[in-house]
Amino acid sequence: MNPAPYGLNPHTDRLTGATLRPMRITILPLSAFCIAVLMTVGCSSSSDTGASTPDRSDGATEADANGNTQDVPEDASSTLADAAPPPRPDRSPVESAGPFRVGYRTESITYRPIQLDEDRQLRLAVWYPTEDTNGLNANYAYGLFPAERPEVQLNAAPLEGKRPVMLYSHGNFGFAEAHYSLCEHFASHGWLVVAPDHTGNTWTSFSDRDTDTYLNRPQDLSASLDAIAPNAEQVAVVGHSFGGYTAFSLAGATPNLADCETPDNDIELCSLLDERRRTTFSELHDDRIDIIVPMAAGNSANIDGNGVGVAAVDIPVFLLTGSLDASNSNGTDGDPYWNGLNGAFDRRLNLTNGGHQSFASTCLHYEVGIEDGDGCVGEQFINPEDAIAIINEFVLAFARLHLMGDEAQEQRLDGPAPTPNIELFRK
Repeated sequence: MNPAPYGLNPHTDRLTGATLRPMRITILPLSAFCIAVLMTVGCSSSSDTGASTPDRSDGATEADANGNTQDVPEDASSTLADAAPPPRPDRSPVESAGPFRVGYRTESITYRPIQLDEDRQLRLAVWYPTEDTNGLNANYAYGLFPAERPEVQLNAAPLEGKRPVMLYSHGNFGFAEAHYSLCEHFASHGWLVVAPDHTGNTWTSFSDRDTDTYLNRPQDLSASLDAIAPNAEQVAVVGHSFGGYTAFSLAGATPNLADCETPDNDIELCSLLDERRRTTFSELHDDRIDIIVPMAAGNSANIDGNGVGVAAVDIPVFLLTGSLDASNSNGTDGDPYWNGLNGAFDRRLNLTNGGHQSFASTCLHYEVGIEDGDGCVGEQFINPEDAIAIINEFVLAFARLHLMGDEAQEQRLDGPAPTPNIELFRK
């Protein structure tokens, strides 16, 4: 079957078989990196696209929100070629960095959410394998993190070959690089990682959460996939906190709209609800997603039946929770989500000494005020570096098991757990 024209992506709902309304994607600008990635994920040629590329023949450079600069090619669209054959699945140890060096850059896209009549612009952070050894070091979080990343090359050339894709969704008022450790880990094992800033719900761009916030976030992930890897065949979605809810929503969890009928309710999800938005909730499911990994996920009350609606998710789910999470506690969110899941391949990892921010890289930079103390400060919490090592190992193991058929990872996920602060469950 021929792929849909680039920039106009219809979605088929896995549960109903209905063809869902397409989203219009425009890339601003189409950089040399995008072209190289599109070559390796099997995107259709530029002659089939609905997107337009601005004239950049003056060799201009552009700066992203982190202050990183990148060259804009003269005629990038002319370099598209057939997809390279896929490499052998990476089988290097999941508990350590993979065999590839890591490149990083940012991109900008716009798209039209289904329920809106205006475009939405996103900044994307992208990690990928590279062979480059020289160049500038990446610097994350708008330059506020105290150290550059010497292991990560800014604007490096992507390594050829078709790649599995991981989409990352940050938490409420977060940012794309909030869990850069996990994103780098996946890229070092050969993955293409794409993380959008959820515009209007980030550290630097925020507004009150309303119905459109809940609708835009999963569509941001679909639009990011449309723009960078529209024909990817292996796709994982990882989300932290509000990003965990976003992952569930994208995977088909049914929302709780019944409470919106209560007069004078103050529910964020219901604040702008009208018939168009109500219909959009049923169109968020993206059946290109193969697995999801919600970490410290919140907002279970916004899922039908206080979490029961996640039973509609028919792909493997790896739920990560922390017993000391004061933001989205196990009693409020973790257990309701787990109790609602009923897939034969669903699993859960609980950190008995994990707090909310134990599931992000930002605790490593607590001294610059990136995050609060929920998981970052206190002897009761797991050391942030230990938490990151556990998350890197087990999330990659889950992805390798289900997307690459790496059956050796099943024993790791089944246990026994390597340390007493890790609890492992499966349905």
